[in-house]
Amino acid sequence: MECWEILQELKELEEPDCYDKEELEIQQNTLEEYFQEYRTYTREPTEDQLEAAMEKVLEWNKEREHLLEGNVPDKSLGR
Repeated sequence: MECWEILQELKELEEPDCYDKEELEIQQNTLEEYFQEYRTYTREPTEDQLEAAMEKVLEWNKEREHLLEGNVPDKSLGR
């Protein structure tokens, strides 16, 4: 997630310098490597594109943070 956040910040820069461009490339390559590893070790990967997979990761993280704050979904209370 950290790589994704850094990558998004770098993409938003209006005038990236040479260091920003290099860092953007590094972060993009790192994410691609992670994604290829995921696809290699997952029997049936559900996502073919990095961006779609990251959307799911971000949604999962949002739910995780919500739970860590002590907020339990109503449907879980009946268990």
